[in-house]
Amino acid sequence: MKVYHNFMGSALLYKFSAQYCDSTTSQIKKKDVTYNEIIVLVRPCLWKSFLVTLGDKVWVRKLIIKFASFGVGKKTARWIWQYLVGRTNYVQIETEKSRIFESPSGVPPGSSLGLLAFTVLIDDIVNVVKHVKTLLFADDVKLAAIIQDVNDSRKLQRDIDNVRKWCDENRLYFNPEKCYVFSIYRDNASFIETEYTMGDHVLERKEEISDLGYWMNRWFHPGLHIELTTRKCRQIETQQILYKAYVRSRLEFASTIWNPSSDVYKDDIESIQKQFVIYSLDSRRNANSYRLAPYEDRCKQVSLQSLELRRKVADSMMAYDIFKGDVVDSLISSKFVRNDSEYDFRSSTLKLLKEPRYNSNYLYEQPVARLVRLVNEFKNVVQSSGSRVVFRRKIMEELKMTNCDAKCDVVV
Repeated sequence: MKVYHNFMGSALLYKFSAQYCDSTTSQIKKKDVTYNEIIVLVRPCLWKSFLVTLGDKVWVRKLIIKFASFGVGKKTARWIWQYLVGRTNYVQIETEKSRIFESPSGVPPGSSLGLLAFTVLIDDIVNVVKHVKTLLFADDVKLAAIIQDVNDSRKLQRDIDNVRKWCDENRLYFNPEKCYVFSIYRDNASFIETEYTMGDHVLERKEEISDLGYWMNRWFHPGLHIELTTRKCRQIETQQILYKAYVRSRLEFASTIWNPSSDVYKDDIESIQKQFVIYSLDSRRNANSYRLAPYEDRCKQVSLQSLELRRKVADSMMAYDIFKGDVVDSLISSKFVRNDSEYDFRSSTLKLLKEPRYNSNYLYEQPVARLVRLVNEFKNVVQSSGSRVVFRRKIMEELKMTNCDAKCDVVV
């Protein structure tokens, strides 16, 4: 039966994927903030309310109506109804069984249909937001707006009220204590501080937040994330296998977004691996002092590559995916403007993508701008690679990555 549930979930997900709103399928990919201020409202844990209400007949009827808006037929809708309503369970310990009882809410453990039903349910929440940008990820809802005057603040407040009203109607309730406001601005003179409320509760304003594992402050500078990450990693002493799985994975998490251009931050990140290499070689030789070989040679002895080189491979893979259309995001794809020309790119100096001029280094080093430059830098490799696997192999050869590290996973 569970196999059938998973099959139905996969089939329905394939049917719905093209109809989901952009806010559901496109998450926060744009990290190059150039405007004065953006207000973000974050609301976690809608999933818990969903599990409590799932099973109520009146509420499930509303869910079935939303399924129908995605083109689900009567037979499938009837099957979903029977799946969600009136389920019976019992508890068995060895040979003893409890009485049969009906589950008033929730979904069977491990069910893929529960997640699909939740996605269908919240898909139309963006329709009640009239003035600002809506971003959905799992059970988080973010409202983002550029605030230039008091009227913009009022519009954001109205949309907060609209989202709260939608949740009340769909019986998915907010916890105002876990909601907060976060502002991104670089000029204090342009900052407009406004109190936002959810019902009678004034939302807390935070100076630093963690969004999907990426720490940020009001300047949207990667320094905070790098400092917090390196501080945690310095406290870890581990063997190589644990280092790759836990320490290096932290140092490379979301590196395409925060990959630094400053030598200060590059050295700070690389110092973590340098410490581990020294520790690893010292434990192998069982000696407290010896003459250190160059860093690259020490890395080869423990089958590692520099973190800076690995970040460039990860950036190149992301740039290739966007260029080939494997990353579905209209906002990012619009920045990849192809340079239409009849010339042979392999024999000319023309670039595959157009590179706009930037007025500051801050804009020049933004993630999307960096990825565009990588496509142009490795244009011959991009055009001669028929698949992602081939492209990664050629990039590794281009960057002179050794065979021992080619066996390691590259985080992309």
